[in-house]
Amino acid sequence: MLSSDCRCGNKLKRVRFDPISIDETPEVFHHRNFDGSPRSLWVPTLTDPPTLVLGSSQPANTIDISYLERHAITLATRRSGGGAVLVGPNELVWFDVVLPNTDPLWHHDVGRSFDWLGNAVQRALATLDLATELHSGPLTTTEWSRRICFGGLGPGELTLDGRKVVGMSQRRTRTTSRIQVAVLLTWDPERHANLLAISDHERQRAILELGAAAVGIGNGNGNGNGNGSGTPGLHHSPTDVLTAIFDELKVLDL
Repeated sequence: MLSSDCRCGNKLKRVRFDPISIDETPEVFHHRNFDGSPRSLWVPTLTDPPTLVLGSSQPANTIDISYLERHAITLATRRSGGGAVLVGPNELVWFDVVLPNTDPLWHHDVGRSFDWLGNAVQRALATLDLATELHSGPLTTTEWSRRICFGGLGPGELTLDGRKVVGMSQRRTRTTSRIQVAVLLTWDPERHANLLAISDHERQRAILELGAAAVGIGNGNGNGNGNGSGTPGLHHSPTDVLTAIFDELKVLDL
């Protein structure tokens, strides 16, 4: 169980998170009911082969289905918007934070509701010697961001050397919010460009532009030549990243 201290006025309030490991497919997990749930920290089990998860309004015809079939990548759809995310144990670290609207961490302004969590993840990554920057401005879109989530940048998300490393999305009901967080371990712009149903000319441009858009912090990152876009020397495991984030949440003080 995780705990953190929240100062509300002159009172000290203990904020607690209960990490729950959930063994479900990405699609089932994305559609898991959260309305009315208490404050929770959900950590899904990720397996190979990976799953490509489309945004709620993203047409399947934007994706090269034959490429998915050749590489045994399954296809799923989430209920939140944005572009596709490739989900697997070597791709990213993923966790969800669920908050009732009575929680001191809840913010009525959706744009600002990511800030506390983005700041916490930023401090956690700093313990791994990763100097990230938090994006506090409006949603920044690119030609690719409607098709590939990490092609754009939203409020509360983090960049490393100008490239996105932490992505967030949120769903809300009248009573409850669910913030989904993905920390990139591996970023392969060529692979992501190959996921898209685009021409060869567009694919070459996508490889270059997606290579400049995001970066991974895990094992197996390359030098951005299309075989993996990373920063030399980064080799953080999923356990490293989750432990750092959970440790930061334990001492969170608002």
